Amino acid sequence: MKAHAESICTTPHASKAADAFDRLVANPGPVVVGAVQGASCFGPAYEFAFLLKHTLHKKGGKELTEKCPMTLITSEPYVGHLGLQGAGASKS
Repeated sequence: MKAHAESICTTPHASKAADAFDRLVANPGPVVVGAVQGASCFGPAYEFAFLLKHTLHKKGGKELTEKCPMTLITSEPYVGHLGLQGAGASKS
């Protein structure tokens, strides 16, 4: 599993993740994006998932995007919590 996991938390990690993205484009498959319990904020996981989908679509259109089904996993108690006890309408 570790061989297939990437981080974007530092510049060297992000550079390695960019190489993994190129491999994904060449050999499409499922993607899991996540933030685990103890993460200081969950927003970056959402941002990365949206940016990844957008960039896949730019690289290969709907065909490539559909070959890379994405799952977002967080330990949030509810969607929109973002590690901040909620944002906007998600608080109610």
